[in-house]
Amino acid sequence: MLGQFTPPCSPPRPMEVGGGRGASSDAQFSCSVSGETAEPENSGSGSLKLSVQYASGILSVLILHAQSLALTPQGLPPNPYVKTRVLKRNSHPSFMEMLEYRLPLEVVETRSLQATVWNYDSLQENQFLGGVNIPLSSLPLRQETVAWYPLEYIPR
Repeated sequence: MLGQFTPPCSPPRPMEVGGGRGASSDAQFSCSVSGETAEPENSGSGSLKLSVQYASGILSVLILHAQSLALTPQGLPPNPYVKTRVLKRNSHPSFMEMLEYRLPLEVVETRSLQATVWNYDSLQENQFLGGVNIPLSSLPLRQETVAWYPLEYIPR
């Protein structure tokens, strides 16, 4: 799924398919859900494509795609989500979900964007697939930055 996102021990909640688009926040950008695990043996494979830009007092993060996501322990493609709707059985999902955060630029520049990818499982704990941690001070925020970021294990 800005600022100081909570690490994988508190992943973003998946949105239901009919849920609203985007999010608004003025604080720490943390999302928490219990019942997930961040320590599977195959976490950290694949990559996540994001678009990041700051304009008119809003940090916009477009979660575009993921690719080469790890298979589930059963050998099936995952049901991935970031802070988006769950996409069923897809190792190369296109999320196309916009998240917006209203914060002053001076605050945004001191934060990091952390996005974690999870496999949704209705019967067991959700599985951490990997994450990215991007210091926002490293990006030209007033220009759109579109890039692929390799998924890594993010310790608690």
